[in-house]
Amino acid sequence: RYRRRRDQALKTFAEMGIKADPGEGTFYLWLPVPHGFSSLEFTEKLLLEASVLVTPGTAYGPHGVGYFRVSLTVPEALLATALERIGTVIKRR
Repeated sequence: RYRRRRDQALKTFAEMGIKADPGEGTFYLWLPVPHGFSSLEFTEKLLLEASVLVTPGTAYGPHGVGYFRVSLTVPEALLATALERIGTVIKRR
């Protein structure tokens, strides 16, 4: 189940120009923020413009700078909706 969600999310993010390595044995993704944003700026933008909550990498310490985290624990339909909303925000920038 998580692999299917992970693969779909990675494919969708890659189509948005955000590429990341798949995590092994995890239920979340670490993704680089788009150029020109800090982790916090990008996650705030997604919350305000897409109503999607993701976690800034900086919440996990200095190694998270420049990244955001997406959980794969939500149902696939909800994940697909969130990815669609994120894509809309990225296209507008």
